[in-house]
Amino acid sequence: MSTNAFYYREGRAMLKSALAAFPEHDPVEALVEQQKAGGPLDPSSLPVYRGVLRRIVKVLLRRNGTPPAFEDVWALLDAALTARKRKPPRGSDRTGGGKKRKVEDATEEEAAALFAELKRHGTRWGNMNAVLAALFTLVAGHSGFRPVELMGAELVGTTLILPNAKRRDGQADSRPQYLGDLDGDVLIGLGLLISLIDPGMSRRQFRAWEKCIAEQMRRACERIEIRPLAPYSFRHIAIATWARAGLSPQEIARLCGHTSIRTAHTHYARAAAGHKRKAVARAELVPEVERDLEDVPAPAATKETAVPAAQPSKPATGFVFEDMPPPRALPTEGSEPLSPEAVAAAFSRYDQDIDVNALGQRIREAQQRRHNRAPDDPGSEPGDSV
Repeated sequence: MSTNAFYYREGRAMLKSALAAFPEHDPVEALVEQQKAGGPLDPSSLPVYRGVLRRIVKVLLRRNGTPPAFEDVWALLDAALTARKRKPPRGSDRTGGGKKRKVEDATEEEAAALFAELKRHGTRWGNMNAVLAALFTLVAGHSGFRPVELMGAELVGTTLILPNAKRRDGQADSRPQYLGDLDGDVLIGLGLLISLIDPGMSRRQFRAWEKCIAEQMRRACERIEIRPLAPYSFRHIAIATWARAGLSPQEIARLCGHTSIRTAHTHYARAAAGHKRKAVARAELVPEVERDLEDVPAPAATKETAVPAAQPSKPATGFVFEDMPPPRALPTEGSEPLSPEAVAAAFSRYDQDIDVNALGQRIREAQQRRHNRAPDDPGSEPGDSV
């Protein structure tokens, strides 16, 4: 059925319902009143409603012999239809652009359940789009590619060559990922997915294909009652998994196709959301990292200490090792220890009785003298001490 035929069929059903609800109005007015009395509509349904109403109104006006009146009639209908657009509730997971926020911390259980459901649905009903979505779910969490980069991707042995979709000045056109340590099923699924994508597709056609894959994922998530995962959710999974596996920020940036090591840390899921895996994809190591530790020059010789000692072999790590200082010998002889009589004589002066009242009076008198002393008086009197 063509789009116009679908719009005409749905428009006739809508007109029949409007005339039943508002028999006192003519057909066009009944459609307007029907939209004014209707409940809220999901924003994604508005384009379909507009197509249906435009089609049936044009047919009605053509039969009445008044096609020029279409613009005036459509302005009323479109205003009533726009008023039905449902607004996202305050505090919901809708962003300002009208798109749902992506799930960035999908668990291993959610990803496995989604793959199993897409595989079951695709094989049972012969749904090729569900099969493609299952392949995408299987491999995207390992490679972390942007969906659009599948258009120019190439698997050569165990090396995946991905085009840099967001290439910056000075950045290479493509980047390699070494997948030799991954499970063989992942490599088979990746090769199959790339072979099923038409390399002659335009960007617009690929976007339509990507939306179809995303819709298959959304419906599968609803069937198994998990959070709605999207194609980009698996890029978050891959980056978080690389961080959890201990890859350096520089290597993660090369795997992602980023020019800054801060991008993955700022905009993507953290290591805590990564999946536990025995092996992950690796990026090409730069020459400085590939160089053997034995090629690093030995550290400069250090000065000899006062007590020569055998020098241990120093590993060539780029650090300068210095000898520990020699231990200082403790004196063999010290002062004579005090006798019990000397200790008793030292503490005998504290045995005298102290008049607390007299001591307090002397302290108060000294404080009073300091308070009454002239500002230019530099010294204190001999009797001020306590």
